[in-house]
Amino acid sequence: MRNGRVKRSVSTCPKTSSWAVVAAPLLIVACGLGAYFNSFGGAFIFDDLPWIVDNPSIRHLWPPWDAMGRTLRPLLFYTLAINYAISGLEVWSYHAVNLAIHILAALTLYGLVRRTLLLESLRERYVQSARWLAPAAALIWLVHPLQTQSVTYIIQRGESLMGLFYLLTLYYAVRGARSGHAWRWYVAAFIAHSCGLGAKEIMVTCLPVLFLFDVALLSGSIGRAIRKRWALYVAMAAPGLIFLGPSIVRDPAPYFSLRFDVEAVAPLQYAQSQPGVILHYLKLAFWPAPLCFDYDWPVAKGWGEVAPPAIVIGLLLLGTIWALWHRWAWGFVAAAFFLILLPTSSIMPIRDLAVEHRMYLPLAAVVVLTLVCGESLLRRLVVQHRTRTRLAVGVVGVMVAACGYLTYERNTDYRSANSLWSSVITAHPENARAHNNLGAAWAAQREFERAQACYLQALQLRPDYAEAHNNLGVAMIHQGQLEAALAHCGEALTIKPNYADAHINVGMALARQGKMEQARASYAEALRCNNNLPVAHNNLGTTWEKQGDLARAAACYAEALRLDDRYAMAHVNLANILLQGGKPEEAIAHYRTALRIDPMFVPACNNLGTALMSVGRKEEALAQFRRALQLQPNDINARENLHKAQQNPR
Repeated sequence: MRNGRVKRSVSTCPKTSSWAVVAAPLLIVACGLGAYFNSFGGAFIFDDLPWIVDNPSIRHLWPPWDAMGRTLRPLLFYTLAINYAISGLEVWSYHAVNLAIHILAALTLYGLVRRTLLLESLRERYVQSARWLAPAAALIWLVHPLQTQSVTYIIQRGESLMGLFYLLTLYYAVRGARSGHAWRWYVAAFIAHSCGLGAKEIMVTCLPVLFLFDVALLSGSIGRAIRKRWALYVAMAAPGLIFLGPSIVRDPAPYFSLRFDVEAVAPLQYAQSQPGVILHYLKLAFWPAPLCFDYDWPVAKGWGEVAPPAIVIGLLLLGTIWALWHRWAWGFVAAAFFLILLPTSSIMPIRDLAVEHRMYLPLAAVVVLTLVCGESLLRRLVVQHRTRTRLAVGVVGVMVAACGYLTYERNTDYRSANSLWSSVITAHPENARAHNNLGAAWAAQREFERAQACYLQALQLRPDYAEAHNNLGVAMIHQGQLEAALAHCGEALTIKPNYADAHINVGMALARQGKMEQARASYAEALRCNNNLPVAHNNLGTTWEKQGDLARAAACYAEALRLDDRYAMAHVNLANILLQGGKPEEAIAHYRTALRIDPMFVPACNNLGTALMSVGRKEEALAQFRRALQLQPNDINARENLHKAQQNPR
C-alpha cells in the first residue's frame, strides 16, 4: 500500500505552445471586429423603438428593479439601462455591447468545442484535428451572416446574451467534470445558467441539453450522470421552477405580450408550418441568401405543403434518436439543434412563424456537425495529417472570408429603417407588413406622400390590414385630408375595435376640424383601451386647453409626463400653461428639459426665449430666438420675437 494521497491527473488537453494558445482567440476577436465594424452606425429600428427609445424604465440604473421592469428578461433590460447611462440614445455603445457579447460567445464556443473533442471518449480520434476544428467552428459561427439579426439588431441582444450564458454553462460543466475542484466550476455553471434565464426564456432548454451532453460524452449512461451531478441539475432547475413558473401562472400577460400573439395562428397550424421553417433555417445555414428581416411566413395549408417538409424533419429526428441510442457523439449535436428550437418551433404559437435570430445557437450545432463530417471525409481522402490540416485550414479560411464579407454587406441593410424594410421588399415584394413599415419609416422623416404610397401598397396586398389603414389615416391628417383620414381610421376600428392608436388618430382629425367634444370622447376611448398612453393624455390635455380649462389640461400633461418623462411635447405644453399662470421659472425648466430630449424642437426654443424675456434674461432669450431661426429660418414667430427682443431696451 502506498502512503499518502494519489494525485490524479485532470488535464485532458495536450500541451501546446503559448503562441498557439493565444493565436486562435486573437483571430476570433479580429474576425469579429472586421465583420461587424460597420454595424456601429446602425439605427434603432422596429422593436428597438418601444423597448429602448420609448422605454422610460431603462433611463436610470437605480433602483435596478425599475430598469428590469415586469419582464422575464431583467438582465437584458438592465444592460440596456447601462447603455443608456453611457450614451443616451446614441447607438454606438449599444452596438459595441452587442458585438462584445457575440465575440465572447464565440470564444466560449471555441473553448467548449476544443475541450469536448479532447474528452476521453473522443480524444484518440480528434487529438490532432481539434487544433483546427475548434477555431474553425468558432470563426464560421462568429461571422456567419445568419447571425446579423442577433447582433446588429439591438433589441435581439436577448438572444446573443442568452447564447453566451448558455455556452458558458456547458463550458463550466465540462471543466467541472474533469477538475479536481468540480464544485467551483459547477457553481459557475449555476450562475451562468441563472443569468441566461434572466436574458431570454429559451435558456430553459439548457438543462436537458446539458444532461444529454453528460450522458453522451461525459458519464456514458443516464444512471452515472444522475449519480455524479444530480445536485447540479437540481440547482439549475430551481430558478425556473421557483421564480419563472409562479410568475407566469399568476399573471402571464406582462411576460408573453413581448413574444406571443396566440390569436394570430392556431397551435396545430403553427406546428404544421414549423417543419418547413426548420428546413428553411437549415438552408440558410448552408446558403445564407437572401436574408430577410421579416418573412411574414405563411401558415402551411393542405397535405401538399405540410407533408414533404414534415417527412424530412421526421427522418432527421429518427436519425438523431438512433444516434443517441447508440451513444454516437454526433447524435448529441443534432439533438441540441432540435432541443434549442423546441420552444419556438413546436406547437406554441408565436406571432412570427420564422425569424432568423432563433438560429443563433442552433447554428453552432449545424456548424460543428458539418465540420466533423468534413473532417471524416478528409481523413478518408487524405492520409497525411499535415496535408490534411493545410487543406482544411485553407477551405475554412475561404469560408470565413466569404461569410465575413456577406455579414459586412448585410450590416448595411441595418443603417436605417428605410434601407432595412426596402431590403425586405426586395426579397419578398408580397410582404404587406414590410410596405407598411417602410411607410412608417418615411412618415418618421415627414415624407408623407411616400408614406401614403407605401400604405396603399400594403392595403392592396392585404385589404383588412388595420395598422395600414390607421397609418394611412395619420399620413392624411398631416396632409390636411381630414375626411379621408377619418374614413381610414374608422376602417381600422371596424377591423380592431379596441385599437387605441386608431382612437387617438380619430381624435386628432376631429380636433383639427374644431370638434373638441368629439375629439375628447375619442381620446377617452383610447384611454379606456389602454390607460398608459402618454399621447392620449397629452392630446386630451390640448382639448381642455383650447376650451380654456387650464387646470384639467395641466393635469393631463402631468400624467403624460408621469408615464413618459421624455415626452418633449408634453413638457412644452405644460410649460406653456405654467408660463400663462405666472410661473416662468418652472416653465423654463420644462422648456430646457424638452430641448435636452429633442435639441431640434423649434417651438421649445421659441417659447423658452419668451419665458426668459419675461424674467428679464434678455441675452439668453436672444440666443434662443436665434437658435430657433437657425433651425427653421422661416419661423415667423421666432423672427417676430427676436425683433421685439432686440427693440426692448431692457
